[in-house]
Amino acid sequence: MVSIIISGMAGVGKSTVAAMISKELGIELKVGGDLLKEYAKNLGFAGTERIDFWDTEAGKKFLELRKQNELFDRELDAYLNKLINQKEVVITSWSLPWISEGNHVKVWLKASQQTRAQRISRRDSIPLEKALEIVKLRDEENYQHYKKLYGIELDRDLSVFNVVIDTERVDPATISKMLIAYYRSYKTYLSEEYEKNRGSTDRED
Repeated sequence: MVSIIISGMAGVGKSTVAAMISKELGIELKVGGDLLKEYAKNLGFAGTERIDFWDTEAGKKFLELRKQNELFDRELDAYLNKLINQKEVVITSWSLPWISEGNHVKVWLKASQQTRAQRISRRDSIPLEKALEIVKLRDEENYQHYKKLYGIELDRDLSVFNVVIDTERVDPATISKMLIAYYRSYKTYLSEEYEKNRGSTDRED
């Protein structure tokens, strides 16, 4: 099983690219943020259907509660790690690229805080200055959260990724096509290596 794991800082376009790839390849899409929202909804938090839920008072309150209990993150990550080895999926996740097992395509999408703030400003119809404040705050909170949880250095240690793409001047459709081409080539390579190794084993027997 070869899944595609897409990661990147807030506002970089992970979900957009993942959805395009999922549709083109016809494989299931899992968005890590949506799973967190489902958990928040089950706890009684309102407004989880909103795109900007994490920037609402309810969303911020949930994230504060989440900081106090690492169990959910670990359980969710264990579930996702198991899932990607049971069937091929396109998934967005902060931590999975570092902790996942198996030969999966791991992608880091990057862009400056200014560019990501502009995207969030357009998406959520909020002033750019407000969006930039949100981006800076979320970058720091997410870095500290995953550093504490797994020792991960988000946006600093990119050594685990197969592909790193600067999204500043490339549109999501183009990025999706690039990643689909890489994914297909990667799967072909793994298949050929498997057959080669199996052939070597058969000759030894």
